[in-house]
Amino acid sequence: MDSLPTILIVDDESSVRELLTDYMKLLGMRPVEASNGYEALDVMRRESPDLVMTDVLMSRMDGIELLRRIKAERPETAVVVFTGFGSESVAIEALRAGARDYIKKPFRLDVLKRVVQEALLRRHAPERPTLEIGAVVFEEKHLELDNDPDQIAGAVNQLAICAPKYLNPERCRGLSVALHEIIFNAIEHGNLEISPEEKSDHLGAGDYMTFFRQRLADPRFKSRRVFLEYRLDPEGLHYLVRDMGPGFDWRAHRQSRGRKTDLLSIHGRGLLLASYFADRIDFNPAGNEARLYFGPGPGPANPA
Repeated sequence: MDSLPTILIVDDESSVRELLTDYMKLLGMRPVEASNGYEALDVMRRESPDLVMTDVLMSRMDGIELLRRIKAERPETAVVVFTGFGSESVAIEALRAGARDYIKKPFRLDVLKRVVQEALLRRHAPERPTLEIGAVVFEEKHLELDNDPDQIAGAVNQLAICAPKYLNPERCRGLSVALHEIIFNAIEHGNLEISPEEKSDHLGAGDYMTFFRQRLADPRFKSRRVFLEYRLDPEGLHYLVRDMGPGFDWRAHRQSRGRKTDLLSIHGRGLLLASYFADRIDFNPAGNEARLYFGPGPGPANPA
């Protein structure tokens, strides 16, 4: 049996499939292809892939419908969707339907590599024993992380294990996404002080992971930590994420109280997703501490 992770690539453009197939091989993966959603379902049943990567816009069956069918048939299968620039609403729809993550086209290979590796890491995370969630009346945890992104998935598991007491499965997925993005932002933009402009420049040059590792080793930032606090009480789930960086001016991005996207332009998708899934997100005056709240019920309404 082949021990390499099997990646199913679904796109109706042969050039895209060829590019992704070649890149997955370079990453040590075993790629298989499908040109539409119906073919993808057949390949999935035959190959049992570890990860499915699918375009959203396809002529026969779109990627959202394919995602729903995969989750209905094999809910444990990790799925990443491809979206175009400016299509955050489609990405959020996919995440609500159970997608592990999304990637914007045109692809940045460093981003693609990170998303694939994180999806596989979370896909193979060890199962936790069953816990009688209803018996937990109050719970509190304090975690301290260094700047290694590989720790984030384990930290999120620790912080979300009792979330089903108040949240349905869809909202539990949203909570995990929100925590993951906020913690990663605390490392990337907080402790390592990587500006959005620096990130964009290095992604464009194709050397972002090299730049990121250089920041990790930089003596100015190496000793910094991310501090996480969590409390479950009768009102819901409360989280605090604090980094040791200088923060950012969040006030400039909250000029219209009714629209969540107003606070998002500086850090992009991380805060977009966290703001979408949390009932409330607040920052301290410096901007290096975020508080997230998730209460019982259906959760926040979709943003306009």
